[in-house]
Amino acid sequence: MNYDDAFKHYKEGTANDEEKEFVKQEIAKARALASLLEDDSVSANAAEIKRADAEEIKAAKKEFSWRGMLIGLIAMIVLIVAVGVVLGCVFGAAAGYANDSIAVTKEAAVEYAKAAAYADATDPNKFGPAVFVGDNTFFLDEKYSDIDRKFNIEANLQQSYYTYSIEVKGYDENGFEWEYKIGVDTRTGNCIVLDFEKELKGTRY
Repeated sequence: MNYDDAFKHYKEGTANDEEKEFVKQEIAKARALASLLEDDSVSANAAEIKRADAEEIKAAKKEFSWRGMLIGLIAMIVLIVAVGVVLGCVFGAAAGYANDSIAVTKEAAVEYAKAAAYADATDPNKFGPAVFVGDNTFFLDEKYSDIDRKFNIEANLQQSYYTYSIEVKGYDENGFEWEYKIGVDTRTGNCIVLDFEKELKGTRY
């Protein structure tokens, strides 16, 4: 039954009993619904609904933000761990090759270092008339256990190697103290000067 037609007949006084009963029932339903909406325990005005929606949205955004940060953090940790594993494998392999390539002992490296220091100190092209005067008096200026070993990793891992860093000292006939730090290639014994100091009565050159 159509409510609009039944209500029109009801207002005009031409409705039959069925239409009258139908209209009364619909009106009763509408009043019950209105009463329910007016109840403070269940009613909510537009402002409250809007505020509740805003709070829910804010909470959702906050939760999403934390989830995003957590996902990003986890991804970063996974990446760091993966990189660490890769680098560990790379350095481990390179160190293995470097160890296998050692052909010069510390004792032999010290002798190479002393000879290299003397050769450098007596080089007239480097020091001119201020060269080291006298025989080779260079000696190890540290304990064997204190000799450092530097790891040199190469692009070709199989060519990675170690370099001894050895401190030696010598005195020439003019009273100068010559201090050297010599790098010795553990594969070949080739030497390079890493550091140098020359001193006489507190004066360094």
